[in-house]
Amino acid sequence: MKRSSAIAVRGDLIRVGIFAVIGVVIITLLGIQLSGTQFNDESNYAAAFTDVSGLRAGDEVRAAGVRVGSVEDIALADGVPRITFTVDKNVSMTDDVHAAVRYKNLIGDRYLELSKAGESIVLLAPGATIPATRTSPALDLDSLLNGFQPLFQGLQPDQINQLSQELITVLQGEGGTIQDLLGHIGSLTSTLADRDQVIGSVITNMNSVLGTVNQHGSEFSVTLSRLQQLVSGLAADRQVLGSSLDRIASLTGSFNTMLEQVRPSLRSTVDQFGRTITNVDADKGELDQNLKDLVDFYTRASRIGAYGSFTNAYLCGLQIKLTGPDGKTIYTPWIDSNSSSERCRDN
Repeated sequence: MKRSSAIAVRGDLIRVGIFAVIGVVIITLLGIQLSGTQFNDESNYAAAFTDVSGLRAGDEVRAAGVRVGSVEDIALADGVPRITFTVDKNVSMTDDVHAAVRYKNLIGDRYLELSKAGESIVLLAPGATIPATRTSPALDLDSLLNGFQPLFQGLQPDQINQLSQELITVLQGEGGTIQDLLGHIGSLTSTLADRDQVIGSVITNMNSVLGTVNQHGSEFSVTLSRLQQLVSGLAADRQVLGSSLDRIASLTGSFNTMLEQVRPSLRSTVDQFGRTITNVDADKGELDQNLKDLVDFYTRASRIGAYGSFTNAYLCGLQIKLTGPDGKTIYTPWIDSNSSSERCRDN
């Protein structure tokens, strides 16, 4: 039992060890690949440039599109940028070699490209410096893209990226032709041409709007001036407005509380008001007659003060109502002061 257990543990340790070794090898290979480390024999060279903006130590050195080395150091020598780089010894570095800083992608990464400028077969000595006359700085991408800014405004983002990459590729001399580039620009701008009527309509409408604004320039200026005064006034009273808004919020809360308190009574009042309206509607004929009689009553009542700021009363007749010993009503005869009076006849 003990021997079999020891064998099993040993087997597990062997498998774990193999797995660990494989993992270390894979990680090491990935590190070498990502760092660009090469184990070939290399020679050191230098190159003088007028501008090496964007190039960094560790960037690739390529020849005919193939990585052959890396940039080791960038420094100023007598005010001139000087790059130190390594190249595989299997690469022939002739004395007419040309070095140029190229764009690797649109995000600004760069690399150093080496190319033959002639037919010389004289090799460049290790440690030699390529003069600035045989070097080229990187393309000014900002100036290039700014020049195409009006075109980019009418394109989609993926079209802008594709066109920018083609521009960089062609102008760096890395392949393609001007005809291909112009053909692609033509295919992109055809989209704008297809929308010529829409663009023309927009411009026409814009001209109409601007013309109207120009005709009413003085009114527009006055409006803007008054708007500025309004905004300035609001800004000056912002504290008062802020406190007012706070008070409005408090008032709204109080009003809401009051409504919650009177809601039961208000509901009962509304119900009773409905009953009142029903009764009034049932007796609307009598109510209508009473309202008509009120017109004549108000006309006569208005005569009381018709002659001045005093009460004017004239006794035309008198009749007294009495209650007899048996409880019956007794009326006295009319006592008429002057029944022929015009005033009494009107009444």
